[in-house]
Amino acid sequence: MAHQRLLERLRNDASHRPPGASPEEIAVDSILSHVHDLLCTRKGTVPIADDFGMPDVFFSQGVNYKQSSHRMTEAIVAAIRGFEPRLKNVVIEDLSQKEDLLKQRFGLRGDLTNAPSTTIEFEVIVSSEAKITVTKKQENR
Repeated sequence: MAHQRLLERLRNDASHRPPGASPEEIAVDSILSHVHDLLCTRKGTVPIADDFGMPDVFFSQGVNYKQSSHRMTEAIVAAIRGFEPRLKNVVIEDLSQKEDLLKQRFGLRGDLTNAPSTTIEFEVIVSSEAKITVTKKQENR
């Protein structure tokens, strides 16, 4: 299985890779980029795949925080399972705290398909404006 998606391999030859980067590091960076694109795309806007992206779960009226968080975690897991085959055993957990009044924070964890002993962790933050950021989870948090 390739560590990068086809268009990434075509765009980036070996001269664009960080020196000394392992195949796992290259795969994690590629997955991070793809998950960000996936979560920032509204479902139904990609002509070649109508189900690519996230449904409009951000502005559900009459839904409390717990229901909203549950819908968001289900949507993230479904999107990743459907469109990121390099990750398996995907788990999402709500990491939001009382201080996070205007955003929801999620932990995303999964195993690399071609390196099952390698678990990667990302942090997904959804702001009140529905802006999504995906970053590598910091080790010392």
